Amino acid sequence: MPPFAVPAEPEAAVRDLSAPDIERALRQDELLPYFQPKVSVSQRRLVGVEASLRWQSPDLGLMSATQVLPRLFDLGFIEAATAIIVARSLTHCQDWLRAGLDIRLSINLPTELLCDARVVDRIESQARARGLEPGRIIIEIPELAFAAVRSDTLDRLVNVRVRGFGLAVDDFGSTRCSREQLERIPASELKVDRSLLAQAVANAAQRQRLERALSIARDLNLDAVVEGVETQAEWDFATDLAFDFAQGNFVAAPMPGDALKAWHARHFHA
Repeated sequence: MPPFAVPAEPEAAVRDLSAPDIERALRQDELLPYFQPKVSVSQRRLVGVEASLRWQSPDLGLMSATQVLPRLFDLGFIEAATAIIVARSLTHCQDWLRAGLDIRLSINLPTELLCDARVVDRIESQARARGLEPGRIIIEIPELAFAAVRSDTLDRLVNVRVRGFGLAVDDFGSTRCSREQLERIPASELKVDRSLLAQAVANAAQRQRLERALSIARDLNLDAVVEGVETQAEWDFATDLAFDFAQGNFVAAPMPGDALKAWHARHFHA
């Protein structure tokens, strides 16, 4: 299988971002979602995308989520920024569906916001207003948030699933969340952390960790996704282990929503 990859766009140099910087970005609509494709390993077709935040600053250039998110949290802007990214992502998903791209949208939701029932209410309302059923949307929560799930948090997770949303455990393997903890979570998808795959390709002991993660997903009837596939060797490894889905720069780097249809046409309609 040839690589699908499109190159990642260069990121701007980082500097300390102030509250006025972020307020201006919100006011001038400079925050936007980028989307990384997720493909079926066995069927080699596009099944979904994961949305992530970018800041297209006229002064600083394009900044990634890893550059911006810490300041959004520190300065108290994470809810406002998340609302913008979610709304724009849903609008793109609506456009893709109209164009015949029947795919699911994954949204990263900070745990702090998940605990606010109004946030999930808004996501559902905005999705339905665009003709999207909740089942088309997967809410991703990092594994770290599940390390010690409180009863109220568990209630929120159950609420997410009852409404019909998918629920993904992201970065699995990064903090060694136990199987027993996972059994309490009404997840639909397990996303294995990039670090496990990278180490497993060259290390037999790490391969066993990766295989255990895959076994847990199978036992709990979860879709198994491998993240951060960067090379042909890693793709082949994921294929040999029979992961359900894969994403990473070998498939494609995150791209603007308007670029997805052309990327899909180039690689899947040739």
